[in-house]
Amino acid sequence: EAVIGETLVRATRGAVDRPDLAKSIRTPPSGMANDALETEPLIVWAETRIGLTDDHIPHRRKPRTLSEAALKLADESGEPVPDCLAALEYALSMASMPENLRGGPSDRAFLAYKLHQYLSGPDSLYATLGPEDERTIRFDKQKTDPEAEARLFEVRFCRKCGQDYHPVRAVPDGAGRRYIPRSIDEEALDDDDETGFLCRAAGLPFEGEQDLPSSWLEETANGSIRVKRTYRERVPFQVSVDPQGIEGSGLGMWFMKGKFSLCLRCGDTPPGQGRDRNRLSGLSAEGRSSATTILNSVALEEMETAEAGRSKLLTFTDNRQDAALQAGHFNDHIFVTKLRAAIFAAVREAGSGGLAGRYFGDAVRRALGYAWSNEDSHEEWLRDDVRGRKATEAEVLLSRIIAHRVWTDQRRGWRFTNPNLEDLDLVRVEYAMLPPAPV
Repeated sequence: EAVIGETLVRATRGAVDRPDLAKSIRTPPSGMANDALETEPLIVWAETRIGLTDDHIPHRRKPRTLSEAALKLADESGEPVPDCLAALEYALSMASMPENLRGGPSDRAFLAYKLHQYLSGPDSLYATLGPEDERTIRFDKQKTDPEAEARLFEVRFCRKCGQDYHPVRAVPDGAGRRYIPRSIDEEALDDDDETGFLCRAAGLPFEGEQDLPSSWLEETANGSIRVKRTYRERVPFQVSVDPQGIEGSGLGMWFMKGKFSLCLRCGDTPPGQGRDRNRLSGLSAEGRSSATTILNSVALEEMETAEAGRSKLLTFTDNRQDAALQAGHFNDHIFVTKLRAAIFAAVREAGSGGLAGRYFGDAVRRALGYAWSNEDSHEEWLRDDVRGRKATEAEVLLSRIIAHRVWTDQRRGWRFTNPNLEDLDLVRVEYAMLPPAPV
């Protein structure tokens, strides 16, 4: 008796009959104030069939999907299911808008509803060994493809160019070898066990040792070039593999033994330390924080674009540590995105003439719109109301701060036309559009 529950009160009045409900579906309500929505058949049906029970003291009904609700609405109205689904979606969205956007006096919504959407990223991608336009690709993990009767291998991608690779284990099979799928971080079981990666040879610029990176090669005493001892076992070699993974016939592929150390398309050579999972990306490489940040930022952007009144988003989490992490991640994502967009805009504005390093901070500041002449931006970068010489000093100081953040953020994304120069102010730079570093 000490537990205080909730008391629910209907927002609508009366009941609905079949003809009125069907008419309301064919002509969904629009531009109605709250008083008119109280007896609108489709709104009444939504509250009494989806929201609340018919008991003397109303209770919440069990949640259901929109598709299930549309089926029930079609059964009770006699209208087609697609029409019922469209009308229901429209009616719920309209009733949840502030009344002053529907021709009424107040800023209150008439009918609040909760729409739950459960999102989860795919674990990985799996494909058969075959030509690019003929292989089978699946999202569900299983040993073989039931349609092609071929073995499925996990697919991983180069983080620089997107070239796909299959992590495999090579095991003896009669007079030859068989390649079987393995988890990307699964290591060799013993000295006789070989783990590595398969990659389709068709369409690749890599043709053999002559295409190895210079860091893998050395010059001998007689002037010839050879592969360094530490890389000899990692040199890729060509094999033919059938759809079951048996070597000897089938598709031409490159096999690289050991950890992933060279992309055969772009030539990227990741550092030796670390796991292959971090060197090669899966289909779903983002973490929970990144996914939440992207979903929230897109939702806020859509709300701003729609001009639906107050644009606020409330996010719940189960512990304060996760809330602190997510808040910092969100702020950092917005900051980095805005900064890099301004960098790109500044470089594009400079045109083919390029942009000297000493002018980057000022150019990016102007691209952001942070100028004393732009009064709308003052609250974003000025603490006090300054004028004259103080305003000029504030712009110069902000340009220096932004320049520091530019070089810090892009330390992996700039290519200098003359890397021997030490004075960055004298360096003409070319902006390389590289993917952002993972947070």
